[in-house]
Amino acid sequence: MTTSFALKRTHVRRTLDWSGTSEEFGEITVCTATDLAPRDGAGVRVQGSAIPTALLTGFSLFEADPRLTAAELWLAGAEVPLRRNRWAASRRQRALRLTYGEISYRCTAASRKEYTVTRPGLSVTVTESGFRRRRRRLLVLIDGPAEPADISLAVLFSRVNRSQLTWGGALRAGLSTAFFFWAESPAQGWPTPSTPVPLRNFTSDASGVGTFLDAFDQEYAVTTSFEMREVRDERRALHWSTTSEEFGDIRVRYPADIRPSTGTGARAEGSAIPTTLMISWSVFEDKPRLTGARLWIDGQEVQTRRNRWAVRKTRRALRITYEGTEYRCTAISRKRYVLTRPGLAITATDSGIGPKRRRLRVQIDGSAQPLDVSLAVLFSGVNRSHLTLGGAFRAACSTVFNLLADNAARS
Repeated sequence: MTTSFALKRTHVRRTLDWSGTSEEFGEITVCTATDLAPRDGAGVRVQGSAIPTALLTGFSLFEADPRLTAAELWLAGAEVPLRRNRWAASRRQRALRLTYGEISYRCTAASRKEYTVTRPGLSVTVTESGFRRRRRRLLVLIDGPAEPADISLAVLFSRVNRSQLTWGGALRAGLSTAFFFWAESPAQGWPTPSTPVPLRNFTSDASGVGTFLDAFDQEYAVTTSFEMREVRDERRALHWSTTSEEFGDIRVRYPADIRPSTGTGARAEGSAIPTTLMISWSVFEDKPRLTGARLWIDGQEVQTRRNRWAVRKTRRALRITYEGTEYRCTAISRKRYVLTRPGLAITATDSGIGPKRRRLRVQIDGSAQPLDVSLAVLFSGVNRSHLTLGGAFRAACSTVFNLLADNAARS
């Protein structure tokens, strides 16, 4: 039995979605998942009147469609395992394999605009046609008896970056990723809302529709903010300074006044917050790097750790444990980072170019203690390049060139 239906492009909330109606499966919509937390990356959701809801999240660079790298798939609230052979040469061997219940599916790329989802006794071919956005069509050809879950899985991959299902597409994706990390900028990277709250978990209701709920109660849903200005002291050293109604005078000095043999450092202090100090070495700038950094809170040294070989920004985050509380400092862009702990997220954004025009906006989502604010503003005086893979690569290159120039000057 062979049936077919078509989906049209729609423009909703500045995102392009697929939508259409099938005689057998009712209304079908393939849309971008806009309610994801920043750590979940990009996502695409399939929903309809007679089909189960499917959600796929994954890594994304320039486009809004998630990639298959480290992708996660849920169908009707149940997680579906994904696997594929990344080193295979043929398209059949590089096909994406997934298992839902006791049924094994396979998604195979036929070309850039055509792919096939198969299972025993069924083959669903999806073909995209048209050039202009509003004239593009998605033709779904069903060969065999299909179930609603089959349709959800088949049309889901129409909004997924399937380049890694072919050898040439995987090569192009690898090159684009390498160039992206080299020229990383705030305008690129992971899609993040204006107020990132990465403390969310995935749940599902009885109908199988996935939702994302905040992990902290309403008593913590308090948002406050203050702004810091960059000024110079009598020793011509730069520091951030401000006065907050709740936390009094706050200053972040870099470089901090320490012994020259120790390296360079950054210190956060104030009238109502504890003093925090980070010491490390630097090459060109006055800010200490995270490589070999040591952290003190009120004179007590605190251990820090991070995964130097991770790719994602969330996995490269700096982890701090103090008196049983774990903090994470995660980079969002070059001039923006977020410090989180259970029930709290503090986002710091640096703006401005001139030394006297620079501002640091600190936004607090949750109930913050003085120690939380001290740790959050401290990293404004720290070189955070190692919190992203591209920044770590640039820092390594600058270190190598600096050592070569230093040796040449000595010789």
